[in-house]
Amino acid sequence: MIRTIVVDPLAPSYLAFKEVDAPQAKPWEALVQVKTVSLNRGEVKDAKDQEASSRPGWDFAGIVIEPAKSGEGPQKGARVVGLLPMGAWSEQVAAPVSMLAEIPEKLTFAEAATLPVAGLTALYALRKGGMLLGKRIFITGSTGGVGLFAHQLAAQSGAFVVGTASTEEKADLVREAGFRRSNHWIFRNFISPEIRAVRSDYRFSRRQYTVGVAAAASAPRDLRCGRIFFFKYRNDRYDESGDQRRKNLVWLLSR
Repeated sequence: MIRTIVVDPLAPSYLAFKEVDAPQAKPWEALVQVKTVSLNRGEVKDAKDQEASSRPGWDFAGIVIEPAKSGEGPQKGARVVGLLPMGAWSEQVAAPVSMLAEIPEKLTFAEAATLPVAGLTALYALRKGGMLLGKRIFITGSTGGVGLFAHQLAAQSGAFVVGTASTEEKADLVREAGFRRSNHWIFRNFISPEIRAVRSDYRFSRRQYTVGVAAAASAPRDLRCGRIFFFKYRNDRYDESGDQRRKNLVWLLSR
């Protein structure tokens, strides 16, 4: 038996621990002893709409205790980070090897576990803008998980980055994360009218969340860019193959 977190409508937080049978891995799955999980706003909000005993959780990091019987993927003892459509908040998980990436020695389990959903979402959003070298990029929600990853990736791509934060304390969080550079500007309480208009006209369901990565339109003249776009990510639909997602995750871990 293992412990997992399940939806419990009677619990104060709507979530509770429950003992369940240990997972049985399929031939293409590895069994992982979970060390750390991370919370994403979408999965926490979605839990309130799920049936009792549903098992939420997307991001996890841990150690492979049983490699896939197919012989593919990380071997026993490997430190891995992974992404599941549900059930990651458990002591053990059976995960497809296409959803796992080995963690570099420089990263802790806690650091790696924050990466899959937030990091991949930031990566996909920035790729919507094409080549970023020399471009001016406007990132809303700079202090969120996706925003912080987007800042780092945009800077590494040679972009001039403009971000927003609701308070000076949050702006300092972005700066402390390594963005005290001449190509980074952080505005407090700055949202352009154009972005407000786009947000008011664009509707997303609860099972979607937006990544506000856009070209600044109403910033000071020397910071202005062209078009605005919003990236839409659905947690129950993937537009890429599992192998490509794993390659993207490996790439992010190496940054």
